[in-house]
Amino acid sequence: MLVSEINPRRAAAALSILNLAWSIGAVVSPPIIAALIVEGARIGRLSGLAVLLAIVALYLLQFRESANIGGSRTNLVAAFGIREWSRPLAAAFGAMFFLNVGTENAIGGWVATYANRLSSQPGARWELAPSLFWAALFCGRAVAPTVLRYVRDAKIAIAGLLVTGLGITTLLVSSTLTGVFIGVSLAGLGLSSVFPIVIAMLMRCFGAAGSQVAGSMFALAGLGGATLPWLVGYSSGQFRDLGVGLVVPLIGTLIMVVLQFSNYTSLSKEESRSSPP
Repeated sequence: MLVSEINPRRAAAALSILNLAWSIGAVVSPPIIAALIVEGARIGRLSGLAVLLAIVALYLLQFRESANIGGSRTNLVAAFGIREWSRPLAAAFGAMFFLNVGTENAIGGWVATYANRLSSQPGARWELAPSLFWAALFCGRAVAPTVLRYVRDAKIAIAGLLVTGLGITTLLVSSTLTGVFIGVSLAGLGLSSVFPIVIAMLMRCFGAAGSQVAGSMFALAGLGGATLPWLVGYSSGQFRDLGVGLVVPLIGTLIMVVLQFSNYTSLSKEESRSSPP
């Protein structure tokens, strides 16, 4: 939220860079953690990580005053942005957060199992499927700040969701690992810019109140991340077919296309009404 507020004109690009840093950490952290673990040690096996986190915590102390975004929060109504939920766009944004993180987790969490069940050849590298998904997500976030210089953020999000839908469809109709790899890569590339763009649009829509309603939005994002992967597993168990379960993120992606288009249209109308003639 701080990054979004201090970069009002290029919030989506700044947030893409922030999420790119997160992606790098997600890729390089496992081997670093593995290197820090000392076999047989009971104390201090993660002390290196603890020291790094302590340094970051000390550094963040200097922001405790300047990072008070949105003014003081004197009651629960203000803290959770309850008043802002009366706006029609709030529910649409909430659904976007829920579905976006849920779709990411569902694809990234289940695609390796899907590829493994699809492949019957010994030595097939089915375990590469989730790596390709996160690598495509990483690449998309790396190029997003440049693309955002020329194309409006909301349009990029809509295009990305359409690419994600194409990727999931390719994954589901493919009978080979190559098709699965292509599909999951397209899905990761399409989703790469959606989350930072939605945050930027949220702040643009709600202004100073955005930091208040954001707490609820992030809670919905976490709920989606926990719910949709479970729903994929439940659906596949009921139909005894993981492909049926993976229709769940496809449906979620199609709903997000409609929601994003609706948010873009509504926000454009609000901005045109508030801009001087």
